[in-house]
Amino acid sequence: MTGTRQLNFVLAERRGLVDEVTEQLCDAIMRGQLTQGERINEAQVAQILGVSRAPVREAFARLCEQGIIERVANHGAFVVQFTLRDIEELWSLRNTLEQFAVSQLIRIGGQVHLELPSHALNAIQQALADEADDCQITELDLSFHEALILTLGHTRLYKAWSTLRNQTAILLHTSIRMDRLYRTKIIEGHRQVLQAIEDQDEPRARRLVEQHIEASYTRLAMAFQGTV
Repeated sequence: MTGTRQLNFVLAERRGLVDEVTEQLCDAIMRGQLTQGERINEAQVAQILGVSRAPVREAFARLCEQGIIERVANHGAFVVQFTLRDIEELWSLRNTLEQFAVSQLIRIGGQVHLELPSHALNAIQQALADEADDCQITELDLSFHEALILTLGHTRLYKAWSTLRNQTAILLHTSIRMDRLYRTKIIEGHRQVLQAIEDQDEPRARRLVEQHIEASYTRLAMAFQGTV
């Protein structure tokens, strides 16, 4: 039993380090420190972060599964170069998953409490007041959508949505940078979705989610026009 407990502790600690390396790499890609199509050197990343190559290798594997980096035989790992087709697939899938989430929240009605998305909305409002940077706004924007799905408590839905999260974050950051007026719209858009759920108005909630996702897709489609 003692040996088993010790093994579990070591695995948990390592998993936390892999999470940290994964987050650092995603943040570097989002901020443009690692650009789309750029080669990423595993040894160099390990040296910069002050870790062994093992957690970096695991983080690379995780990001490959998430579609953020890709390995090219005999050439190494590269940041994925997103195309308009990628955006179409991601945003249409997000639309399907998130409309389903709000529908289910409304259908189970009084059995759910909306504290998580309400807190997420307050956090966005505070960040805007503090003039947070675009990366922080991006993460908080996504945290609102994530909070809706967490509130539903649908494990498989959350797992499906989570596989899109980091790709969505990178592209959403691009969308937010393109439209400085988005900061003035984000609170109202999310508040309207939350209000529609509270009012048990399923058609309106679904429509608002679709409009919200469609708006960022339109901005991205302009930026990635001509890519395939």
